[in-house]
Amino acid sequence: MFSLPFIQKSLLIGILSSVMLSYLGVYITLRRVVFVGISLAQVATCGYIFGFLINLNPYLTSFIFSLVGVFLFSSDIYSEKIPKDAIIAVAYIISLSFSMLFIAKSAKAETHLFNVFSGDILTIQPQEVYLTVVIFILFFISQVLFHKQFNFVSFDPETAEVYGYNKFLWNFVFYSILSLVFITTINTTGVIFSFGFIVIPAMFSLLVFNKIKKIFLFCCISSIFSCIIGIVWSYMFDFPTGPTIILSLFCLWLVVLGITKIFKL
Repeated sequence: MFSLPFIQKSLLIGILSSVMLSYLGVYITLRRVVFVGISLAQVATCGYIFGFLINLNPYLTSFIFSLVGVFLFSSDIYSEKIPKDAIIAVAYIISLSFSMLFIAKSAKAETHLFNVFSGDILTIQPQEVYLTVVIFILFFISQVLFHKQFNFVSFDPETAEVYGYNKFLWNFVFYSILSLVFITTINTTGVIFSFGFIVIPAMFSLLVFNKIKKIFLFCCISSIFSCIIGIVWSYMFDFPTGPTIILSLFCLWLVVLGITKIFKL
């Protein structure tokens, strides 16, 4: 099974995508802005579907829509009367509504609807593999170069301001990286995959571990294992790959959580 070329490509795409999403998900969860991540993914999805409607490259339209979302979520445009959560909710609802309208008016988008949500990782094309590898390299470089800035702005924003860090700038950079990851995963692994890996690994890691390094490490490890298990199950039982991987991830973390509670690790 693992000698099949399409399985090898699926494993590579799944592992790289899940590692990026789960790693960034730790920042999102600890910053208590999970819904920002979900909304940004929905905005990117809306742009992707819009590309089918106007017969333009969906990656390009998804990128343009994502830039708008990144600017919106990075800005301090909220007030006491209009909290940021309300703005995020409106952005999610509006982008979801537009997505439904675009699907209704585009036969091409309607045919891709199932793949957009569940993913089509077993039938990905070589160019999509190359794109994911490039985005992963950019993601890795950004974490190496800007790890200190992301940590300050995410975990200790008051200290970051004292040291002169531009909050808007680093939020914009962070959300831009996140949106690029979403753009690459929508067509390959699907929206369900993106939503799941943004939330589940970080949530369970925080329940099990206290040190931030362990949280990041086990998020990545669990993502790799769940991708392998999910792809195997998807191939064996002819299940949609994205949801199968997410359920594998959830089951894996339930086992880990159970073991830690039983043995009080």
